[in-house]
Amino acid sequence: ALAAQAPSPERPEALGVSALPTALESQHLSALPIGEGRSKFEVEVTLESCKGLLSLGPELEGMGLAFWFSYELFGMVLQTDRFSSLAAPNLSVTTDTFRLAGSLHELEMVLRQSAPLAIFLCSDQIVLAAAQLSFPEVGSERSPAGSLAASTTVSAALAPQRLGALAGAAFLRVRIQLRSEGPVEEGEPCADL
Repeated sequence: ALAAQAPSPERPEALGVSALPTALESQHLSALPIGEGRSKFEVEVTLESCKGLLSLGPELEGMGLAFWFSYELFGMVLQTDRFSSLAAPNLSVTTDTFRLAGSLHELEMVLRQSAPLAIFLCSDQIVLAAAQLSFPEVGSERSPAGSLAASTTVSAALAPQRLGALAGAAFLRVRIQLRSEGPVEEGEPCADL
């Protein structure tokens, strides 16, 4: 079952990766270091669309509440723009890009520790629903030059976090892409922490 707690900047330990710099510490870096490797990676998370949100709280429609999606990744809490209707959500396509520095094995370890990625549908003081997503397989698609490219797009069910909400009626479409800048340094396999 999903925890009914939205991401919080006060909970970096939820990542299970205490060695990562905080968002404030990493703002001046060109890439967030995830280990000793020097390869540069980009992880893109795109929230593309949603449907069926009204089933998660029909009584909330028309109450003047704001709604948004939120998730935590690599110690950073991200939120979409707010929208005012569950019946006709005006969700702008939102892409968040994370630049990471490390080896391929370090990237695999960090993604494994960050999985599943939980994305929450929030409103004022409540979490309405949550979706859990997997990251694409790292290293599954390599170019002849040795660079990495992997992508997955999924329509994830939003699991209700409130009593009385209909399960299986609401979905969030998300695309997750992994890319490297140039050839990838393999590094040594890392043990799970």
